[in-house]
Amino acid sequence: CSAFGLSYEKVYTLSLHGRVGSVLGCVSYNEFVFVLTGGGTKAQDVINELISNGLDKTEVIIGENMGSPNERFLLAQTKEVEGLTFSDLTSLLIINKNYINQSDYFSDNDFIRGNVPMTKEAIRRIIVAEVAPNDTDIIFDIGSGTGSIACELGRKTFGLVYAIEKEAEALDLIKQNRSKLGVYNVIAVEGAASAVLENLPAPTKVFIGGSSGELETIINILTHKSADIKIVVSAITLETLNETINIFKAKNISAKIININVSQAKKTGDYNMMMALNPVYIISGKVQND
Repeated sequence: CSAFGLSYEKVYTLSLHGRVGSVLGCVSYNEFVFVLTGGGTKAQDVINELISNGLDKTEVIIGENMGSPNERFLLAQTKEVEGLTFSDLTSLLIINKNYINQSDYFSDNDFIRGNVPMTKEAIRRIIVAEVAPNDTDIIFDIGSGTGSIACELGRKTFGLVYAIEKEAEALDLIKQNRSKLGVYNVIAVEGAASAVLENLPAPTKVFIGGSSGELETIINILTHKSADIKIVVSAITLETLNETINIFKAKNISAKIININVSQAKKTGDYNMMMALNPVYIISGKVQND
């Protein structure tokens, strides 16, 4: 910061020295991110992660061997230093001038919709509150659709959100919304959940908005994959509600059940008519395996 005349008051600091981790969440929601690298995570690994996730024009200040006779500073866009290697004694200051504010929420109009159904704004906010993401979570959004919930969850964590979707049109919308809204810690995963879950890291929290009839299989995989996991399921039919409750009982998960009825005003001439949305059930519980 001194070398480039920058204030360090707004800098978020992250140590990846001897650790494996992602910078995507931190960079998405902070203008300045200082990253200490070395050991298992090199400076070029961080730069490659940014480039491969659409942050190829993000500015980065590279400080190599600082304090030594052969120290070197370099200011460039990430794409300009792709393929270069740096010493283990390298730190990065990543500058994202297009960072977004974590404290805000998205409106329905913020999303690219296409022909894919999307969970409405009021319901999304309650689901996010039930999932209750924190800064270190690994979250799955299964049956992600447009990615609206994945993007809301991504905005509330510095961790990663895996948006799992098998339909090609919906998968493309997830990628478009991720880029448009700047939530680069949302990772789109193509395929049915039952086929792709084994290859993903163990989650801490999971939201299931669509299971394609494989709810029990999915929850079985999740409970074997992670010893401490919170699962949140949304249902609009009584059959899905009943199935979820029975699965939770079989897994000794104490279910919290919420029924949400929301109406939104629709303009009719000079009047506002309240139009009811589909009632939604949200079932959540914490899994703790012995």
